[in-house]
Amino acid sequence: MNDVLVKPFSAVDLRRTLLNYVNVDPGESHVSNELALINDDTLITIARINAESGMDLVDQVVSLFEQQVPGFINELEMATREQNAGGTRRISHAFKSSAISIGAHVLGQRLATIEAAARDNLASLSTDEMDALASLVRDSLRQLLASYTRIRSELASGG
Repeated sequence: MNDVLVKPFSAVDLRRTLLNYVNVDPGESHVSNELALINDDTLITIARINAESGMDLVDQVVSLFEQQVPGFINELEMATREQNAGGTRRISHAFKSSAISIGAHVLGQRLATIEAAARDNLASLSTDEMDALASLVRDSLRQLLASYTRIRSELASGG
């Protein structure tokens, strides 16, 4: 990513920039022929937690996750490169918690596996494993943004 977001930026600005890199059509209503990586019910539940904040809360949760992802990936790469089992376990645990909280359960399960391996002092991920994780993260973000757009539209129209 070579784009620059000047602070302060909004969730809409961040979303627009990310959409350029995850190849999702903002109007896409369903992801076809792909494994469902995002549980839409999680986002809907977040929106219904507080009827007054509704989508504002979902906006904040999705935006926070999008902001955290690059740091999580970089820190995880560094920890595994340094064979730092404690760091790998800590980062994968935090990343797992964030992923599950937005409905990215497949990503959460993969991160739980990495966390468990780090607990057993297997802190290094191969290049192929890091590439597979990065691909899963990209696919999860793409589906998250598609789900977010669709749910936002449905809730705005009273659906």
